Amino acid sequence: MPLYRLGSIKGEAVNELTTRKYINGERVTIAHFTFKKGARVRRHSHINEQFSIVLTGRLRFRVGDEEYVASDGDVVYIPPNVEHEVEVLEDSIVIDVYSPIREDWLRGEDKYLR
Repeated sequence: MPLYRLGSIKGEAVNELTTRKYINGERVTIAHFTFKKGARVRRHSHINEQFSIVLTGRLRFRVGDEEYVASDGDVVYIPPNVEHEVEVLEDSIVIDVYSPIREDWLRGEDKYLR
């Protein structure tokens, strides 16, 4: 399918402060996250290379030993197998791009979000 309409993709409430929508291609997963202030993504790592694009809001990323506060228009790069975590400082919308696809999500192995 060459066209996806974000509004027609059912969102999944992964916890009371986080909603996720995502699409898998052959080699890439694109995820749309809606975070409420106070949400957290617990420290974890995965084999996927990741780019997080902050559309709105403000979040504190801890990537390895480094810390960044990212806001509207910022992009955070997370290399494969590097531990990272996120603290949501205000209501935010983030697009994440992963390669390869998030097979762990398909298997239900995303407890760090729940």
